[in-house]
Amino acid sequence: MDNNWQGMADFLERHKQQKVIAPPYNFFSKRGCKTYDEYSTTSGYDFFVVHKPIFCALGKQQLKEFIDKSELVWANAIFYVFARKHWYYNPFKAQTLRETMLSWKKEVNSRFEEIEKEAMLPKKLVFVHIFKSGGRSLYASLRRHYRRQVYLRNNYIYCPTLKYREANFLAGHIEFYNFQKILKKSPCTWLTLLRNPKERILSDLAHNRRERGDSDANLQLSQNHLDSDTLNSKRWFILCSCSLQMLADLPPQELNHENAGTYFDSAVEVLHRDDVIPGILEEMPAYISLLEQALGLSLAMEKKNVATNYDQISTAEQEFVANYNSPVLEFEFKLYNVAKVRFNELAGNRIIRNNHHDNLSQTGLQSLYHQ
Repeated sequence: MDNNWQGMADFLERHKQQKVIAPPYNFFSKRGCKTYDEYSTTSGYDFFVVHKPIFCALGKQQLKEFIDKSELVWANAIFYVFARKHWYYNPFKAQTLRETMLSWKKEVNSRFEEIEKEAMLPKKLVFVHIFKSGGRSLYASLRRHYRRQVYLRNNYIYCPTLKYREANFLAGHIEFYNFQKILKKSPCTWLTLLRNPKERILSDLAHNRRERGDSDANLQLSQNHLDSDTLNSKRWFILCSCSLQMLADLPPQELNHENAGTYFDSAVEVLHRDDVIPGILEEMPAYISLLEQALGLSLAMEKKNVATNYDQISTAEQEFVANYNSPVLEFEFKLYNVAKVRFNELAGNRIIRNNHHDNLSQTGLQSLYHQ
């Protein structure tokens, strides 16, 4: 066994704790780790769980430094790394350690069950994450409270859907229509965030410029106009219509300028469903407050820049986007205004919580809990 790892089993046993929480979605990144003390002191939790996709970003040397310096134990992460041999380097082959990790995982699951029971969480929460609408911070805050959670990627259709149906929190850039196909009519509570459509377009363009540079071919504004190829590109159309595509209960690939009104009507019906709680990015604090009362959770939100810095975009380009219009974009603005009205209706009739019993006011949220 490598000398750097001597005493690891004893270290883990000494620091086993009872409080359990999952870290933020972006706790680890390619840039490295956050400081350990910062998160432990602000969260109030002693025992953390990290899931395999997040842990992939942590290098072997970083893992050693993390365990050496930290007073926390990420038992589930270490279970994945060593017990499942996720990496080639596996100094712990003793059966006793595997048994310890399995035992701790049972404790983790048991604690999550207690949290879910105490909070009266919906059996299944689904977050329709519209592009560039500030949803990542909300997702990071919500996922800490759910034991079985999945963030669906674009290749979700090629993965087994069974684990998605079993998860109690699902999120992703997946359309409402396709989410329902995956979930097979499972009763759910739906969340989504909308943003001013033109701000969303500028935000995406600024993001692409920062991440990929001016050579990005997906969205290349030229002087004060878009060239014809870009204007007619699929990428531009999605940017101008993604709220309609993602919220309408219709096949997203069939949306066009001619039938945008039909998709708008369908999306309006979705926003007014009893089990849907829409939010507006500009009213994020009020939306968080509404969700805390509706779900019985404490949603500590990290302050994040939702890409409102448009330094990468020239004034002429910003003016072009401000003056640009199309049929789908007109319906996007109409849907955005409908969502604002709907959100204000829900926020104006808050859920009354008394002695841990939920008495829903007449807000259209009667089916919020699917216990």
